Amino acid sequence: KNLEDTRKSSATDATKSELLKKAVSNASCDQSKLPVWLVSENASDYMSSVESFASQYGMTMDQYLQAIGSTQEDFEKEAVAYGEELGKQQLVVRAIAKAEKIELSANALEQNYKTFAAQYGTDVDTLKKSVSEETMKDYLLTLKVRDFLYDNAKITKQ
Repeated sequence: KNLEDTRKSSATDATKSELLKKAVSNASCDQSKLPVWLVSENASDYMSSVESFASQYGMTMDQYLQAIGSTQEDFEKEAVAYGEELGKQQLVVRAIAKAEKIELSANALEQNYKTFAAQYGTDVDTLKKSVSEETMKDYLLTLKVRDFLYDNAKITKQ
């Protein structure tokens, strides 16, 4: 029973992700007009997470890039591309949320901090220092929009 529930949950999650991807790809958004600060912030977050990943394995960025057969220039281009794609997704999520009046309560935000803190074995205050309120809101809003898209989609089997 547990394995079946996990399989269904994974399939539902994959469908929600695919629906959001389709919504983003169907949105008319000129990526050259994305706010520079948004792309920059997302690219910076991406580079920081990769650097953190490398350091967890005792590698410098140069060592990591060499191991994956990449260059610093290619890595920076990849980060900008990621920043643009995530920026577009964030704008589409916010537009859907606004159009459909999907909002987050302060209680939901605080509850998720508690849940994440418990999952990662830390306290809420420590988590809040590493995960900004804006980042948590973006994450939760994305989940709510994914749920909305799933609940309102006409899904057909192919």
